[in-house]
Amino acid sequence: MIELFNSWTKRMRRNQPQSSNLRINIDGRLICKGCEDLERRCFARIAYLQNSDDQKKSRWVTIHPDYAVLESFAEIGCATCRVWRKLLLQQCNSHDTALSLMQNPHRIEADLSKLPDMLISTRLPNGKYLNAQLSLKSTGGIYEGISTNITSQSLHPDPVSDEVASMIRKWFHDDCLEKHWECRRAMGDGSPPRRLLAISDDELTVRLVDGELLAHPEPYVAVSYRWGTSQNLKTTRDNEAAHRIGIPVQDLPKTIRDAVTVCCLLRVPYLWVDALCIVQDAGVEEWSTEAANMHNVYGHAAVTLAICSSADAGAGFLQPRLAETYELMQDNFQFAGFDIRANYVDLHHVRTRYALASRGWAFQEERLSPRILYWSDSGVFWSCLSSEYSETGSKNGWEMSASASQAKRFTLGSWHEMIQEYATREFTKPNDRLGALSGLASRYKNAHPGASEYIAGHWLHHLPADLLWRPGRTMVPPIAESEYIGPSWSWVSIPSTAKLKIYNDNFVLSSRVIDHSAPTLGPDPFGALKPHAASLTIQGRFRPLLQGRPEEVVWPDAHKSEGGRLVYPSLQASSNVYAFDRVHPGVLFLAKDCRPAIVFLDWERTSDLDVLFCLEITRRGFLVVEALPEKPEEYRRVGCTRSHEDHEFFEGSPLTDVKLV
Repeated sequence: MIELFNSWTKRMRRNQPQSSNLRINIDGRLICKGCEDLERRCFARIAYLQNSDDQKKSRWVTIHPDYAVLESFAEIGCATCRVWRKLLLQQCNSHDTALSLMQNPHRIEADLSKLPDMLISTRLPNGKYLNAQLSLKSTGGIYEGISTNITSQSLHPDPVSDEVASMIRKWFHDDCLEKHWECRRAMGDGSPPRRLLAISDDELTVRLVDGELLAHPEPYVAVSYRWGTSQNLKTTRDNEAAHRIGIPVQDLPKTIRDAVTVCCLLRVPYLWVDALCIVQDAGVEEWSTEAANMHNVYGHAAVTLAICSSADAGAGFLQPRLAETYELMQDNFQFAGFDIRANYVDLHHVRTRYALASRGWAFQEERLSPRILYWSDSGVFWSCLSSEYSETGSKNGWEMSASASQAKRFTLGSWHEMIQEYATREFTKPNDRLGALSGLASRYKNAHPGASEYIAGHWLHHLPADLLWRPGRTMVPPIAESEYIGPSWSWVSIPSTAKLKIYNDNFVLSSRVIDHSAPTLGPDPFGALKPHAASLTIQGRFRPLLQGRPEEVVWPDAHKSEGGRLVYPSLQASSNVYAFDRVHPGVLFLAKDCRPAIVFLDWERTSDLDVLFCLEITRRGFLVVEALPEKPEEYRRVGCTRSHEDHEFFEGSPLTDVKLV
């Protein structure tokens, strides 16, 4: 990253403009030619000058040939370039993205097609676009969903300034610890983590200590972050003894080093970091035990530090804030006669779009934590069970109701919602997928004492209905045999990052579970499964998919009737047909006497349909399965339909015990 930054600095200096390229405009501010031309075009369009040449030109206007030129004009004083620069940097969801922007050789452009709404845009070296949205609004107006004037939004350039340190200590000590009884009650008296990092009084070393041997439970900060490729320092069986003597803080990865700094700012003497507090090569048994304890580690931390902008443990997160390098002109600043207004970078934006938001393990770390300090390049945010605070003053984001009990927060409906979001998260090791959800599963079980058995990401009392999940798109089969994560009938079997839909329909069940097995690798009942050992036996009506030799036809056109029902005119004369959607491979259409059923296959497939069978789950939904070549008495899921209209589809089909694996 340092090499990238130095390269960008040299390039910027080569493009350094002279102050003579700026002039003072009518508002008394410095402006470069690119921004002056853009302002003139905006003014002409907003004023509806029908005969202006501007109206005949492209909607896209080039402000500067690349980011280096924009940066250079911002440095020598162009007030408008400073605004565009800040808006673009605020859209960077990680340090890597910000550095990529600095290296950007592409144009900085403005889209004027929807004025007074406007877009500042550039294409990054990786081909993706970075867009900053803004609106030109009259001074003094109140606009729903739009923040105050962009020039009034400012953070301290130094993220560890006395101002920031005082602010986070107030949130933590003065407000939450002293006043929020709901947060204290949620933490309870749980057992401490097995190991913690103790910070020395001089803040120069940390050492590994046994949490359970401390004289009394000590407050600690739990860290939620992305390892990336730079988490080279880990506790192993070989170095555990040395780590108990001490680790120089300067030897820690930059992100962990910065986390120590935040601990000291908060005056909390202990730290929990997974790479250092879990012996990484201790074997399946210990790893399973530690994974099963995550609900205690994060649930009983004094605060969880969520490091949002760092995609790598070596990146750190306490660098000077690039977006705040230059002070914006605040008095009487207008562009084309209007205030520049933009949405706040709020907590919701930081939670859902920044680098940490895609990490699989971070999903439960966030939801298990009563108190969270979100640290991002766009500001620091606080969220606990009672309040939310923001360095920028905005309070929008993920709100946790203080009156919500554990049972209300972990209902079956919310479990479905969580799984759908969790399915899109990334994992370096795919086999971590169930282990990284173990803490939430344990919390759900504790909140529902009467809850049934947990089986491969599902709750037994809601099976077999929950088997009618489907991925957001049909997936391409892997070229090689992939690592076993879970059985085909569980959502965990689809690749991570794939969208998932689990339905909460109340259709009448027409099948039942008669046997199940899902042994785990270790002592954690919610953890990773033993390979190829999970099974579920369902009793339901069973029939071939293409029963009665249906005719293959071209994918039919459809339109909605007045009642909203899909009608297929081309099939009015057909009695028993099927078709494949060639645009979306893997989507199959079945129809008999004009009663359609749309079957969604999990994996792309356009052949061997005669080996597929249907297992009725509800009166309107069924699984599509195929027998294993090596074990024809066992079946694997290949797709499903949730709602079909042929009420005679399973008429005459035998009630069969089908073992799914």
